[in-house]
Amino acid sequence: MQYRPKHAAPAKRKDPLVTPAGAARMAVAAGLVVSMGVVGTPSIAMANGIAPSGASVRSASSGTSADIQQAQQAVDDAKDKVAEAQKNVESTKSDLDKAKEAKTQADKNVQTKQGEYEQAKKDHPVDTSKEQAALEQAKEKQTQAEKDQQTAQNNLDNANAELQSKQDELQKAQDALNNGTTDQVTQEDVNKAEQDKNTAEQNKNNANTDYNTALDNKNNSADALDKANTDVTAQQGKVDDAQKAYDSAVQAKADADQKVKEAEEALKKAQEGGASAEEIAQAKTKLAEAQKNLEGIQSQLADAQTALTNAKADLQKAQDAKKQADADKQEADKKVTDKQTELTAAEQAVKDAQKKVDDLSNSTTPSTPQYKESAADFYQWLQKQGATLPSYARDDAGEAYKVITGTSTKNTKPSWYDQYVHLGDAQDATSIQNMLYALNYLEELNQLRTADGLKEYKVSFITLAYAQLNADAVRWHYNHDITVGSYAENLNEAKDPTDSPWTGNTSWWESEKALFDSWVKKDPSLEEYRHGGMMNFYSYNGVLGNGTQLAAQVGHYLNAATDGSKGMGIGVSNYASQGNPGDDGFNYFPARFVYEAGGSLDVSVSEYRTLLEQYIKTLTPTTNGNAAELEAAKKELAEATAKRDALKNELDRLKSDQTAKANAVTEAQTKLDNANKAVSDANTKVSDLTKQQTDLNNTIANLQAIINNDNSAAVEAAQKALTNAQTAQSDAQTKVDQTKSALDAAKDELTRLQGIASEKKTADDANAKAVAEAKDKLDKATQAYNEALKKFTDIKGDFENQTANKEELQQKIDQLTQDIEGIKNTLTDLTNKKADADANKQAADDAVKAAQQALDEAASKNSPEVQDALDQLNEAKADQEKAGSELDKAQKAYDKAVADKKTADDNLTTAQKHLNDLLAGGGSTGGNSGNSGNSGNSGNNGGSGNTQATPVPVHRLYNPYSGLHMWTTNEIEYTSLKTSGWRDEGIAFNAVSEGVAVHRLYNQYDGQHLWTVSETEYKVLKAAGWRDEGIAFHVNDKQGSTLVHRLYNKFTGEHLWTTGQTEYTTLKAAGWRDEGIAFTALS
Repeated sequence: MQYRPKHAAPAKRKDPLVTPAGAARMAVAAGLVVSMGVVGTPSIAMANGIAPSGASVRSASSGTSADIQQAQQAVDDAKDKVAEAQKNVESTKSDLDKAKEAKTQADKNVQTKQGEYEQAKKDHPVDTSKEQAALEQAKEKQTQAEKDQQTAQNNLDNANAELQSKQDELQKAQDALNNGTTDQVTQEDVNKAEQDKNTAEQNKNNANTDYNTALDNKNNSADALDKANTDVTAQQGKVDDAQKAYDSAVQAKADADQKVKEAEEALKKAQEGGASAEEIAQAKTKLAEAQKNLEGIQSQLADAQTALTNAKADLQKAQDAKKQADADKQEADKKVTDKQTELTAAEQAVKDAQKKVDDLSNSTTPSTPQYKESAADFYQWLQKQGATLPSYARDDAGEAYKVITGTSTKNTKPSWYDQYVHLGDAQDATSIQNMLYALNYLEELNQLRTADGLKEYKVSFITLAYAQLNADAVRWHYNHDITVGSYAENLNEAKDPTDSPWTGNTSWWESEKALFDSWVKKDPSLEEYRHGGMMNFYSYNGVLGNGTQLAAQVGHYLNAATDGSKGMGIGVSNYASQGNPGDDGFNYFPARFVYEAGGSLDVSVSEYRTLLEQYIKTLTPTTNGNAAELEAAKKELAEATAKRDALKNELDRLKSDQTAKANAVTEAQTKLDNANKAVSDANTKVSDLTKQQTDLNNTIANLQAIINNDNSAAVEAAQKALTNAQTAQSDAQTKVDQTKSALDAAKDELTRLQGIASEKKTADDANAKAVAEAKDKLDKATQAYNEALKKFTDIKGDFENQTANKEELQQKIDQLTQDIEGIKNTLTDLTNKKADADANKQAADDAVKAAQQALDEAASKNSPEVQDALDQLNEAKADQEKAGSELDKAQKAYDKAVADKKTADDNLTTAQKHLNDLLAGGGSTGGNSGNSGNSGNSGNNGGSGNTQATPVPVHRLYNPYSGLHMWTTNEIEYTSLKTSGWRDEGIAFNAVSEGVAVHRLYNQYDGQHLWTVSETEYKVLKAAGWRDEGIAFHVNDKQGSTLVHRLYNKFTGEHLWTTGQTEYTTLKAAGWRDEGIAFTALS
């Protein structure tokens, strides 16, 4: 199998298929036009604070008298200016009221005169019926002249095209006649192509044999390496046991040395004379203690001897079990080898059967039934199924029909549709055969999903239609086509449409899942991303790197394994590549994954197969060819495949049994080692206890001799004890030597086994490399064979179909020459008719122009009554314009007076506060205590309440996949969107930290956001189903200097906010509706 899964794309939303409920909600939002201007009302500070009564009492100890007098004068001057400013406000207010009254009267007068003018036109109309009738008649003649002109042009174009076609055909026929044959394909060419094909096939078979051999060697070396490692582990245990035995022997030798020393001292003492009364008493005490210890040792020795007997029995059982396990392992190994031989033969039978099927499929006579019907016919058939199919599924089938035929009103017809899509063509994704191929992939993916604990995908007819369209498109440009639908998508190409994109060495599921599993072992936190989809994985940023980059390696698997999408559709196209010259001969498989909100999930995959097979039964194949022979070959292939699969399963079972038997051998060896150790330990314990018993008997004899005061007996006993101690000392040394030799031998064996394990590891690595190299050679050989096979098939077909009948060519040339002469005569006549039609069209255009001019002149003539009314209306409009100008002047004067009044109030407040501070002894000019009427906040460091707004940058970003914009002040959201692929378009404008709230809402049905300062619009949209995402930022219209325009695209339902005059003008010219100034912001 050879294919190349190249791209995986995350889920995107552009022009989604909206549910009826969603459409209703969007209609409420899209049809709402609300003014969002914010009018700020300037505050007027009324500073009338009075210094507290105690101020004058404290003034003597604060400011000087001159300072106070000066401050008092400043307060008096400020009050005079406030009074003067107040008079100016009242005066300008009176002028403003008069100007408003005059403007209102002028507006009413214009309205009255407008009505009188309209009534005069009705009472004294101008009769233009004659001119109007003449114009209509001229237009009718103009329309007919246009049709005649177009018909003449079409006829002339068709004749020229036919002439060119005939001339091209004549040239080809003449060239073929001159060359003696239509094509230069010879029998030698066919023979060479067949020889190349046979050579390539043999190379492929050899490469396959080499690959299987390398794979067997790798499996064998892996088993050998496992055994070598097991041997090393077991030997390490033996080395540890030998070390313990040696350490124990060394300790025993030290104990024996001590006993010899004690015996020598006892003998010396016995030789020096008899024991004293005190020594006899001590000997009696020691004798009683020694006799008691002897009884304990004798009891332990009996138990140890019993344990030794049991350990020997267990050892015999372990030896028998190990022998049986070895025999079972040898038998299991033989069964695996025999079954592997059977499987190799069965695999060759499958290859032979597959070759037979391929040869029949590639023969010039069609083998597979072909149908003229296409996916479009299937979707129409689904609409007629009545109650057997739910209404929503029938509706979706109807929309799928429109999508596949390029007639949908919900989704724009792709610009490439007419060039790329050929409904029902055998190689087109809409052919019945390719729909069956795609169905196999749907079933295979659901098997993988259920094995992974996921729900099965359902089939969406609309998604299926999208996938079929894109399967045709990708042969021209191998990439995701986001203009067709809104889905997550995988793309794959393979040499054979039966090749699976889900399993294999570089597959969407099997290989990418294995890679993802290996990552999870390194970073367990990755597990939470497994079923979240490719887009969700972008947010990962852990020890393995950045999720956006890692997703490129496992994106196909993440898309297919997500639990967020519910359905899918797959299309298969096997056209030759046009956009990728190196990809000729590949089949294209786009897989699209749909989210539940993007359309209905119509039927299960099994239900879809039933429907498709039922539909096929209603069809009549256009060709059958050698279908019977092919079906027999397919049956033979199926039987061979079934036998091979059965042998694979049996081999897997035998290998599992082989592994179990190998484990049993290892377990039996462990038990045998433990049994040997148990016997050795028991022997050691019996020997130690026997020695202790002998030592105690000697001690008792020595003590008895001391008590009996028998010096000779004591000397004899001491001598005997010394001899025994020396013998034990010699035995202990022997034991040390023996255990040392055993330890050295065990270490040498461990070193030897480690060397073997190292050699096995080197061999296993070499075999793994050989497998990879053999697989690469097999892939290349397979590709070369497929290319040679296609070349042979093409050359053979050309050779069999070519004709070189010169007589037929000459007859064809004569007929074409005659046809060309006739077309040339026709062209002369058609050219003359076209010239006449052009002259008639020009005359008709001139007549319409003259009639229109006559109508305009007649309509422009007013009666005296109408003209008088028009003159009065124009005079009233002039008065209205003058009144408007006067009103503007009065408004500006009033606004200035109000501002001056506020300034005077602020100055008075400042002066009064300064005076109060001097009287109170503060001496400070800042930190007012909140006088009544002050427009500032209390305790605001002496400010006038008009603090400077803090600018907050508003970022603007663009999604190249959905075409939507985003405005945000949130740096985390801004960074996340940039990382996810949104394009940063810079800072749109500056918001403020406090001010008028700008709400942000989200439409879950089409993925769009909306920002508004209008509480009314905000409440209406929330009620219509928009999700409230809180306050996006604040604006301050009193200090804002940047106008933020809002425009609306009636075709996509998208709003856009912009401060750019060029962008604003361009969008208006392109048809966007201007919805006014949304708000003003800081620059």
